[in-house]
Amino acid sequence: MGIRSSQLRAAVVLFSAGSVALAFALAASGCSSTQEAGSEISEYVFAASDYIYSPIEAENDDGLSYDEIVSKCMKELGFKYNPNPPLSYSESFDESTAASQFDIPSADTRGYGVVYDFAEFGIAEDSPFEIEESSKEDEAGFRSQTEADAYTTALYGAYADDLAADPEAEWHWNRAGCIGQAEHELVANPRPDFAVNPYKQLMDEVLSLSENVLEGREWQDAVRSWTECMAHVGYSGFAQIDDARFSIEQARDALIGSTAISYGNTSDTVEVTEENDGVPDRRDWDELRKLEIATAKADLKCRGESQLDEKYTQAYEDLSNTFVEENRAQLDLMIAWVSDN
Repeated sequence: MGIRSSQLRAAVVLFSAGSVALAFALAASGCSSTQEAGSEISEYVFAASDYIYSPIEAENDDGLSYDEIVSKCMKELGFKYNPNPPLSYSESFDESTAASQFDIPSADTRGYGVVYDFAEFGIAEDSPFEIEESSKEDEAGFRSQTEADAYTTALYGAYADDLAADPEAEWHWNRAGCIGQAEHELVANPRPDFAVNPYKQLMDEVLSLSENVLEGREWQDAVRSWTECMAHVGYSGFAQIDDARFSIEQARDALIGSTAISYGNTSDTVEVTEENDGVPDRRDWDELRKLEIATAKADLKCRGESQLDEKYTQAYEDLSNTFVEENRAQLDLMIAWVSDN
């Protein structure tokens, strides 16, 4: 496919299997640039999106809305549900600062935001990196990355991990946390008068155009150009545009795993010592953060030189305009139906 990125992997969830909410959660994708480019398709994308997300506004046969079902589920797991929770305590995926769809806003200072502040391990010592405080507006009130991860796991489940391991992973609502449970409840036990969507297939086709671009020759050529650029600046072996970030995630997880607390033969009593404290070596952690920043800077440079934004935008515009020409009558009927429902 040429891409496995969390920016665009959401399309696999939404159009192959079915979790609208998880698709939104997994990706703060740069859809705005896509919609602006494909001006012919924009109004149809908005109409389809509005209705596809309508289960969030629907009710089950008990009169509970999507958010109410999710809130109830999260409360049972010990969390206060924030309808718009941050995906990470470090807020490293703030798309509001992105200059383009394939930008890496924090490349110069924080890389991909993968190797978080060492202070989050609870070590009280000076850090050469800036430590951000949780904002007062953060309803979830995360005090550490661990808390943020636990919240995210409860809300989104293990399906994100399924996708990371296999982009074609089959959708299972019961592996998608509380959002999966809510979506299943609305589908399995809908309010009796909830309208059946006669344009579902057409809406799916409209919204899957952005995914289809990734299969095209233009995009594949752009990815090959990015791969060659990365190899030229010393980062070889990356075949897909999120492989660089993925390599840092793997190194982080391996470093944390190598220092996990050893419980021995029993978990009843654990002696925590300097050698058995579950905290990575500070020097190793800082070196990994430096590698992350260097990799992200090279990645960003190569994304620009390979013209990923321009190539993707043009390919999307060409594909979407052809689709509109071939389906305009049905698309207009779809818009009228959405307006009435």
